Order: sequence, then structure tokens, then C-alpha cells
Amino acid sequence: MWGRACLLALLVFIALLPGRESFAAPERLNLLVLSSFNKDLPAQAALERGLDHVLGYRAGHSNVYFEFLDASRLPADQAAQGVRALIAKKYKDQRFDAVIAWALPASALAAASRDLLGEETPIIYLELADADLAAINMSPERDVSITVKPDYETSLREALRLSQAKRIALIVETANAMGRTRLEHFLRAKDKVAPDLPVDELFDLPLDETIARTSKLPPGTIIYYLLMFSDGRGAQLTPFEAARRIAETANAPLFSHWESLMGSGVVGGYQLSIEVLGRNVGKAVQDISQDRPVTHPASMRYVYDWTQLDKWGWDDRKHLQPGSIILNQPPDLLEAYRWHLLTLTLFVLALIVLAVSLARALHAKNLAARDLARERETLAQRVETRTAELVRSNKELESFAYAISHDLRAPMRNINGFAQLLDRRFKDVLTGEGAEFLEHIRAGAQQMDAMILGLLDYSRVGHQSADSYSSGSIPEIAKEAADMLQPLAASASGAIDVAARADLPNVRCNRELIRRLIQNLIENALKYRHPDRAPKVRVEFSPGKGEIKVSVRDNGIGIPEDRRERVFQLFQRDAGASIPGYGIGLALCQRIVKAHDGDIWIESEPGGGSNFIFTLKENPSALG
Repeated sequence: MWGRACLLALLVFIALLPGRESFAAPERLNLLVLSSFNKDLPAQAALERGLDHVLGYRAGHSNVYFEFLDASRLPADQAAQGVRALIAKKYKDQRFDAVIAWALPASALAAASRDLLGEETPIIYLELADADLAAINMSPERDVSITVKPDYETSLREALRLSQAKRIALIVETANAMGRTRLEHFLRAKDKVAPDLPVDELFDLPLDETIARTSKLPPGTIIYYLLMFSDGRGAQLTPFEAARRIAETANAPLFSHWESLMGSGVVGGYQLSIEVLGRNVGKAVQDISQDRPVTHPASMRYVYDWTQLDKWGWDDRKHLQPGSIILNQPPDLLEAYRWHLLTLTLFVLALIVLAVSLARALHAKNLAARDLARERETLAQRVETRTAELVRSNKELESFAYAISHDLRAPMRNINGFAQLLDRRFKDVLTGEGAEFLEHIRAGAQQMDAMILGLLDYSRVGHQSADSYSSGSIPEIAKEAADMLQPLAASASGAIDVAARADLPNVRCNRELIRRLIQNLIENALKYRHPDRAPKVRVEFSPGKGEIKVSVRDNGIGIPEDRRERVFQLFQRDAGASIPGYGIGLALCQRIVKAHDGDIWIESEPGGGSNFIFTLKENPSALG
């Protein structure tokens, strides 16, 4: 009974979880979107969200391609010529179900590029006036115009109703045609809504001057923002960023006509939703593809930012328009804790089921108590036996490690010592093959001793105490390693160069291990040098995000791509027997880097040298 109740509650909980709206596309469409704007504008992102909501192109249900004219920054003719050339080259084999052209510059380009886009390809024109549609010779039988007429009249009326303002500061750039058109439409609306309202004309001012002016406005003023695309000093910026910087210091509320600016400090009001426009365009594309009449739903809606309403004392919801969308709104108590209450209910039900189960199990537990008591003694004996076995195993491992470090090296030293003794005492007797065999014994013993030392070094890395790590300068450690190897480089007529960098932060590292790492990489570069040129080794440094990248570059024989991972494995070498080595050095380098939470890799071209790159974390305490 209780189990069924819990199952029912769980099903209710799952049913109440917020689900993701499913997408079902009627067919796969191929579209090209020509935008008059910059791809980084929030409005552009909003349009793309709306299109994706209907067409699902980000999930692969349709193919949608975007090209941008950036008309606010580039001359219209120059931008159009560049995008037209791009279309001719990039999409010459494409057939589009429709072309979407946003605003006049992109629309003019689309109309003039029918020879590239296809004479029968329908074009959907966005935000064009009737005069502009006539100028580009829109075909009413084939093309569609989705006109988003700016309703500055309702937008301004709502701003004044909410704020009861007595004055307005108007921000706009008139250096481009679109800015001048926005200003013309707004002033026409203002003459209808509040013809006597004083206007402070903040037209074409540098951003810093605009910020200064809007921070000292008279009481009872509101700011109406008709977009800025530059700081007036030669630098481009998005309208969203300009609005954010103005709102940070403004002493009056900031209003605008575009929902895409919400979150920048704009209060809201009656706004054009580019995301809704994108959804309308997506539905229009589907209507065209299925030969249905294209509808033209509105793209305006009432949207407010609760943080701004609260800031300016307009947080009474009764004063807002019915059906308004309120962003960043704090939920009511029930809404805020709905999932907590549901979770608590399920938890209580689970506790009840658990209590019933425990009661039913109590009888079985009492019956088993006597058996458990008898088993305890046996279990204690087993635990004691297992513990003794673990102690013995640990001692055996310690003994084995000691044998590697001491007992195994001792015979090698004896063999090498006796071989040297034979050479000194019986040099005249051991000739020919005898002398050759003796030399093989000495060489083999020395190689085995060196290999054991290498393995011991490899095993010790990663078992260093925390006290062995300290803050250190990587260029300084690299210079020490290079200085130790300069004589070796000079003997090969080579050179080692360490870049000077005094601006790098320190890293937390084991100084001896890092010196050994860099020394090994430089030794490898000198060992595997190219037979036709003197070796050159260059150590360089570059800062990253919380790390320092170290590069050890040489002009040696290089490493083939298919062997770059293997060279970091034990006993793997990328050279013949003519070059001495045991395949431990690079494995040791990788182990040192991993012990410092870094990465190491190779960039190389056969015959063109190798570049060993590794990273080390910055020392946070050393950052200034």
C-alpha cells in the first residue's frame, strides 16, 4: 500500500518537472539570411533564437546560412559588393527555398542578386517601408514583406505613463540613414503623444560625453535611447554595451524600443521583440514552402525588467499593462519553494515506507541476532588474519623496493668493478676475443646500472613531499639547466638560448624536478641532432589562462607524427642503436609534468626539428 503511494507521488513529481518543448519540422529547408547588421548584436542573436525555435536548424532539422553586411560600420556599396562576391563563390551550387533579407541594405543586395540566388527563389523582406519595397522592385507574386513598423507612439506613451516624466533626453546617432529614420519616426510620434514635452537632444555625442550628460539630468527626466553603434572616438561597440554603460551612471530611467536591449539597464515598456519577429519569419518560411498564405502577427509586446522597476520605485504590478512579461521578477513564496515542498513530500512518504519496512524487518533481525553473535567471533578472526596479510604484503613491497634501490645495483657495481680489475691485472693476457668479451661485460653492467637509476628516478617522481614544492621562476630554472649543458652544446658546435622574460608570474613547483625536466629535454635535443647542421636549442615562455607554457625547440632530426605519443612511454625510443639511450628520459619528463598537474606534447616535422611544449600552473600566491 505504502509502496503504491510513493510510486504515485513520484509519477506526480516527474509530471510536474519542466519539460523541453519538442520540435517537429514538416520538412528540411535550405535558407540564406542576409543581415544588414553585425553578427554580435543582441538583436541578431534574438532573431536567430526565434528562427531556431520554429525551424530547429541548430538541431539539424533545417539548413540556415547567415551573412552580415555590418551596414552601421561599413559603407553600403562596399559591404554589398563584398557579400555579393561571397555569395557567388560560397553558394554557387546551392539552391535555397527562401532568402531572408533584414533591413534595407540587405534587402537591396538580395534584390540585386537574383541572378546568384535564383530567379524563382522567394525573398522575405524584413522591416522595409513601402517606398523601399517599391525601389527594390519587390515581386508580390513571389516575395513576402514582413513589415515591422516602429510603434514609437505607444512606446513613448507607456514610458510617460509609467514615469510621469516632464522632460525627455533623446540619444541617437544620425551619421547613418537608419539612425536618421529612427529619429524622424520618433519625433513624429512625440508630436502626437506629447508635443509640448521638452527634449534634450543628445545627438551624435561621444559616449563619454553622453554618460556625463545623462548622470546630471534634471529631476523628472527620462532617457529614450535610439541606439549607438560607436563611442564617437573611432571605436565600434554594440548598442547593448552602450546602453549598459549609460545606465550604470544615469540619474534617470532609460527607455528604448527594442526588447533585445533588456538586461542592459533599460526599464522596458512597449517594445519590438526581435525574437518574436524571428518566430514569425520562421512560420512565414514554412507557409511559403507549403503554399499556404503568409500571416503577419504582431512583433510588439509589453516587457519590463523588474530590477529597473524596483530601482525607480515602480514595483507595483498593478501599474503595469495586463499580460506584460516581467524579466528578473522575484517569484512568490509558493513559486519559489514549489520544488522544495514537492521534494519534502516525497521525502516524508519515503520515510513512512522506510519505517514500515524497518518494522517488518525487526522480527527477522531479532531471529538473526543469535546467528550474528556467533559470526562475530569468526569475523573478528578473519579481519585479524587479513590485517596480518596486508602488513606482510606491505613489508614485501618495501623489501622489493629496497632490492631495486640497493641490492640490484650492488651486483652491477661488483660486475663492473671486477671487469675493471680484470682489465688492469690481465690486460696483457686477455687479447683478441677475450678483451672484446670483457669490454662487452663492462658496457652491459654500466648500461644496466644506468637503467636501474633511471627507473628509480621515474618511481620517485610523484612521491615528493609538499615541503619540496615552492614558488619559483621558470625562466630562472631554465637558465640554470641551460648553463649546466652549455659545455655539452659547445662540444657539438651548438648553442642553447633561453628567452628572457621578467614579466611572468612564478609557479609552485619542485625546483629540482623542473630543472631535471628542462635538462632532459635540452639533452635530448643535443643527442638527436641533425647530422648536417650544428644543434640549436631555444627555450621560450608564454603566459596563458592560469598557466605558463614552456617551449623547448630544436633543429634536430624531428619525430614522425605516428611516434609522438609512443616516445613518452617507458623503453620507447625513436632512434637506432647508434644513439645511446634507454627510453626512460621522455617518460620521466611526462611523469614530472603530470606531477605538477600540467600537460606535455610534441610539435615536429621529420627533418625539421622538434618542439617540446609543456604547461605549469601559476602560483596564485605570487600573482600581483
